[in-house]
Parts: sequence; C-alpha cells; structure tokens
Amino acid sequence: MTNGSNNMVGNFSNNSGVFNQGADSEIVQGGKGNTTNEYADFEKIVAELIEEIRASKGVSPEDKEDAINDTINIEKAVKEGKLDRAKKLFTVLSNTVRTLGSAASLAAYLGI
Repeated sequence: MTNGSNNMVGNFSNNSGVFNQGADSEIVQGGKGNTTNEYADFEKIVAELIEEIRASKGVSPEDKEDAINDTINIEKAVKEGKLDRAKKLFTVLSNTVRTLGSAASLAAYLGI
C-alpha cells in the first residue's frame, strides 16, 4: 500500500502500509480507507519497552539509562516521520534490550 509520497517528511511506511503524520501529530495508517490510529499502539509499545528496560535484571543502571534515551529518540524519529532514522537507532539498543518482548514488537512496528 502506498500513496505515492511515502518518501516525504510526515509520511513513512512499514510492512503494514503507509502512515501519514497529520497536523495534530497523530500518525494514522493510510490506504484503502483505513483510519486506524496506529500511533496509539506505537506509544503503548514504547511505554512497555521503557518499563521492561527499567525492570530488566542484568543490565547496568548506565545501560538502562542509555537504552531508555535511545528508545525515546526512536519515538521522536517516528513522530517526525523519520522511519529510517528510527530503524538505525533501534540497532543501537543493546542485544539484551533487543531481546525484550516489547523490543520485538517495536522492531515489527518499524518493519525490521
């Protein structure tokens, strides 16, 4: 599913289709009349990942802080419609963090 402008700022795509960032900063899935607010799911995934990072054992406090900051930067990139940057930032997360359940959900959302 594309809308012909998926390379423009404010528009991005993943395996689920093209998403458009509206004036109110909500990101909604485009194509075939679908107006599901996918961004609400994304925010939930980010919040869950941050909580999992905070609760994870075997990760130093410094690494937890770095992972939380990286996750927040991923969220900002998605909000800005910079999916490639979000994917790149995801790869910065430590292997321990990337194995958390919410990290797998985030990767799927980003189309990684």
